[in-house]
Amino acid sequence: MFSCCRNSTSAIQTEKEGKTESLSRTNTSQANLVRRTSVYFDSAKDSSDIQECIPSDDDSEIFMDAVQDLKDMYPIITTSYIPPAPRRVSMLEPDSMLRATHLNEPDTILQAKPVQQRLRLPPVLEKRSSSRATRKAQRRPTAAAKQDLVNPHVVIQERGYPGQLSNDELAQAQKFYRAIHGDDAAVRDIVYSLNTVEEEPYAICRFLRATQFDADKIVQRLQDGLDLWKDASAANFYPDLSDAIGAPVPVFLQFYPYCYFGTAKNGCPVSYFKAGRFDVEGLLAMTTTDKTASYFWHSNMYSFRDLLQKTKESQPEFVRCEAINVIDLTGLSASQFSNDTMDALKIISKIGDYFPETMHCLIVLNAPTWFSMTWRIIQGFIDPRTAKKIQVFGSETKGRNRLFELVDESEVPTDFGGKAGSTDLTIRKLAFGNDWNKRRLAVDLMHVKRNGKSKTFEWTLNANEEMTQVQVFSRSVTPCSITLTQKGGAVVADQVAIERPHGNTTFTAAKEALPFVTTIPMANAPIRGPGTFTVEASDNKESSTVNKKLPSGFFLFVADIRQTE
Repeated sequence: MFSCCRNSTSAIQTEKEGKTESLSRTNTSQANLVRRTSVYFDSAKDSSDIQECIPSDDDSEIFMDAVQDLKDMYPIITTSYIPPAPRRVSMLEPDSMLRATHLNEPDTILQAKPVQQRLRLPPVLEKRSSSRATRKAQRRPTAAAKQDLVNPHVVIQERGYPGQLSNDELAQAQKFYRAIHGDDAAVRDIVYSLNTVEEEPYAICRFLRATQFDADKIVQRLQDGLDLWKDASAANFYPDLSDAIGAPVPVFLQFYPYCYFGTAKNGCPVSYFKAGRFDVEGLLAMTTTDKTASYFWHSNMYSFRDLLQKTKESQPEFVRCEAINVIDLTGLSASQFSNDTMDALKIISKIGDYFPETMHCLIVLNAPTWFSMTWRIIQGFIDPRTAKKIQVFGSETKGRNRLFELVDESEVPTDFGGKAGSTDLTIRKLAFGNDWNKRRLAVDLMHVKRNGKSKTFEWTLNANEEMTQVQVFSRSVTPCSITLTQKGGAVVADQVAIERPHGNTTFTAAKEALPFVTTIPMANAPIRGPGTFTVEASDNKESSTVNKKLPSGFFLFVADIRQTE
């Protein structure tokens, strides 16, 4: 459900602002370097604990923190991104990957070392592989890899990043580097999956932060997940989403309203998700749980990477492959957390394992009071260190204030309290591309109960519009009948049967009832406006009994509406 819960391992932020500290530099011609810090929870409680903190003067805010008995060694940035002056890191010079405390020079956290001459940067690996990107990537000497880790060309003043490693961390990084250049190219493909926007030392450290620099553990995790990766890689990570999902992307986004919008103060792209409009029955009427995985593969390998590339073009020293995620729970009900929703969460979590440490933080807005119990369930599918980067607000005002600390109002969409455009418009542009202002959909998910009343849905065509196609998506094992009429006019389609092409095949499990689509034959198509139209769906009164565990009665009606010339 929450695709924006990117796998990550740092600590959750508190509402306190991270303090910034101006740092002196030996080269006065360079801009002042501001150390970016964070404030986060410290706790020795067990990882299964959930804290619900409700201030005595305001019970509208809910803070839930998944904590664990681990030192928060790799905190997240909470203040605005101020690009540091370049400091060369190279795997050819191992000491450049170390923190200054391990060098015979002043601490670079307090005094940045100017670049005298930028030497050769770590090469970007070519996109050639047995599965995706790195089959013919030549392994460089370990000393060369070490140099990039110790002395990266941009140093992020935080633990766990190139240029800020301890000797032990550097040793683990070198061990991991040797391991991923073994016989199985797929492991290397995973680590370098974002190689067009992420240089090698940053990728190595990003994966190691997920296991607190335990090379053996992260290698084992990657090897355990090779089958799923290879399947997605064989499909080139689903560049054609409509084909992969088995349904039009515009329809999919009606029930999964998720998009990237704007840039945060630290340079990270920001994603927004309106969870209250998420409808798993609507999604499963057109696709399967397994096929929804293609959307999340595509989002990580194409959408996310493209946004990072745009950021790097405007901020050449930006090296973070991270995003800030915002979820609005307005309208969310407990009934939406069904078994099908949990299955979707499991898939999202599995895919997130291939992109560790890509979630900078997650802000949850307008959380209902019952969400604390549901969060306990969701937390079971999320890496504990990821859960610590999630901040939940029940107060809309406080939640937005926190959002504005991270993202300037001019970059926040209007439906989240900002001054930019709306996410609805952005999703529409994503769905229809260049035709976004010429097309729209009339969509309704109708639940037709056995021997129950018929369901109706009404919509209007404007004078400059026409209805080109009407389709019904469903996975129901029971049929229904559809009648489409124009108000004050003729019947457009009469008693069209919506049923499986091969009848009611005997199913033993819900996942066996695959979705199907029926195109409604319309008299005198396309239908031109103006006019008001009504679709009526009714049970066909069949007497056959149906297993209650099988999907039944949900029919997704979609009318494609276009502007006329």
